[in-house]
Amino acid sequence: MQPTTLFSLSRICLLLLSLLVVGCSLLEGPEGPPGDPGEQGPQGEQGIPGEDGQAGPQGEKGEPGQDGADGNANVLIKTVTIANDRYTDDILSAKHSNNSLFFFPAKIARITDPDITADIVANGMVLSYIRVPLGFAFEPSQWTNLPYTYRHLNQIYSANYSSAFHLNTFTVNFYFTRNTEGTMPDIRNWTVPTNTLRYVIISGSVMARMANARVDVTDLDALEAYLAAEGLLTH
Repeated sequence: MQPTTLFSLSRICLLLLSLLVVGCSLLEGPEGPPGDPGEQGPQGEQGIPGEDGQAGPQGEKGEPGQDGADGNANVLIKTVTIANDRYTDDILSAKHSNNSLFFFPAKIARITDPDITADIVANGMVLSYIRVPLGFAFEPSQWTNLPYTYRHLNQIYSANYSSAFHLNTFTVNFYFTRNTEGTMPDIRNWTVPTNTLRYVIISGSVMARMANARVDVTDLDALEAYLAAEGLLTH
C-alpha cells in the first residue's frame, strides 16, 4: 500500500501563488497625489452642417400708410427784372395765313433756368406775365399775360412782348409790327424799356388739375389764388 499524500503538487503551487498576491497587497503603499494634466489635444474637424429647417408661414400684410401732403415742387413762380442790356439782336419767325414762314428782326433776352426740365418741356407749361402801367401813368400797374402789345403814339407800329421756353431756358422777345404805312424804327438801335416779368413753371399733373378747375390762366391773380388754395404756391 502506497503512502497517502496530503497536498498534491498542484495544490501546493496554488497556495504559494495566493500567498504571494496577499503579500504584495499588504506591501502596497498609500495612493500618491494626482499627476499634472496633460496638454490639450488638437481640435477635431468640424462636423457636417445639419439640413435647413422648413420656412415659417408668411406674416399678415400690414395696413397701408396715410397719404402724405401734396408738395409744391410741381409749381414754381419766379419774378425777374429785365433791362435793355439783357437783350441781344436776333431773328424771329412767324407764319403767313398761307402757312409760309417769314422772318423779322427782334431783341431776345434769355434766362437760364434749370427748373425748366425735359419733363416740363414735354408735359408741362411755363406761363408768363409782364407788369404794365394802367393808362398813361406808371402807377398803379397790373400784371398782364404775354403776349402783350401796345401801339406807339404815331399808330404806325406796335411794340410787342412774347415769351417762349426751352430746356433750361426762358426767353422774352421784343419786336415791332406794322399797323399802317409809314416809317418803322430800326429795332437794333432801339432801347428796350426795363420791365418786371413773372413766369410760372407748372408740371403736367398740375396743369390737368387746373384744367379741371377751369382756372383762368390769363389772370395772374386768379392763378395765384388757386395755387394758394391748393397749397401749391411757391415764389
